[in-house]
Amino acid sequence: MRHIWTVVCANAVIDRYTNNVSLLNVLEQVTVQGNLAQAGLLPLSLDVLTLWSRETPGVPETASARLTFRSSQDDILATHESDIQLTQNERLRSRVSFQGLPLRGPGTYIFQVDLLNPATSEYRKVAEVPLVVDESKGEALKATSGEPATPA
Repeated sequence: MRHIWTVVCANAVIDRYTNNVSLLNVLEQVTVQGNLAQAGLLPLSLDVLTLWSRETPGVPETASARLTFRSSQDDILATHESDIQLTQNERLRSRVSFQGLPLRGPGTYIFQVDLLNPATSEYRKVAEVPLVVDESKGEALKATSGEPATPA
């Protein structure tokens, strides 16, 4: 089983006629107004899409995958396990939707994709996608000495 890509976005739309996917508002960073010092749930909906393919074309495969959402302190905040069935098709897109994101303050969070090795019964990491969570205190933008405006 091959991992092709994983993308975090605000929404993924799959065309029912062509089966093509449109990834809307790919997320690399989220800025939250206010104080993120305490743990909480950020009211943000997002999708994590992963494309899988067969290791050898024409040879059916199945596997187990796991998506883990980790804090910047490496705490596991959410997990989702799924079976990847490539018995009929060469490729498969898996989609995990989040309705709210558990946070532990500002920092770089990681969506980690793992694939189960059936020989060892252990997961191996195949991808990491970072999501930077920053906070804005609501301060006004200011410019100094002809430089572009930056948050104060």
